[in-house]
Amino acid sequence: MKFINIISALLIGVISLTSCSKDTNTGSVRVNQEVQLYNFATSSNTLYIGVKQDTILKKCCAFYGDFIYYTDSINLSKRDTINKNLQLIDGVGNNLTGASATVPMDEMNNYLLFALSNPVSSASPFIIKHMPINTNLAVGGKSKLQFANFISEYDTLNFYWNHVLKAQVSFASISNAIEITPTLKDTLQVFKGTGSAAQLIAESNGKLITKQNNYILIAHYTIQNPTIGNLAQQQIKWISQIK
Repeated sequence: MKFINIISALLIGVISLTSCSKDTNTGSVRVNQEVQLYNFATSSNTLYIGVKQDTILKKCCAFYGDFIYYTDSINLSKRDTINKNLQLIDGVGNNLTGASATVPMDEMNNYLLFALSNPVSSASPFIIKHMPINTNLAVGGKSKLQFANFISEYDTLNFYWNHVLKAQVSFASISNAIEITPTLKDTLQVFKGTGSAAQLIAESNGKLITKQNNYILIAHYTIQNPTIGNLAQQQIKWISQIK
């Protein structure tokens, strides 16, 4: 399938998250671990997605492209990393086949979960990604960026910041963080494949970052049942990890 060079018009969604073992404003120690689950599963059979943890219903349910939020009690005196058994569920609480995972969660961190579709396995049609929320700000007015490829038709996406390649990210993966200095002339470009193949997404106009923060830039489909190859159905969602 051939792709032509076009620049997609995009919506930028910015969602604020918080994560720290101690509230830096009040000095109070938190007693809950905070978890957000984002639904990016392009499954035609599943309109909503929720989550169970260790067989206990935590929250239901999120539309495609949306998220749900829940908390889990913790014991900071132990500061353990605990293996938690996660199970995705549909809108009426049924377990989704092939949608379970055991993931380690450090009680000192809050977490993001991402529900994705697995395009290469009918037996395990879902992927659960998880990552701790990064609240360690860069110094000197810099921001931290991470890049995620949740567009299943591309084995690799190349992310360019101000025309410089910053990350090559395979499907269902999230890059390490890089540091950048925000300006009024920043440009983000996303290319498919390796090298300088067709441009898929571009954002500019000096509106990418409004303040020093840590961001995840997620390349994803705009709808749950996308048309493969339709660049208008591909966009970037910005998630800010610190309020």
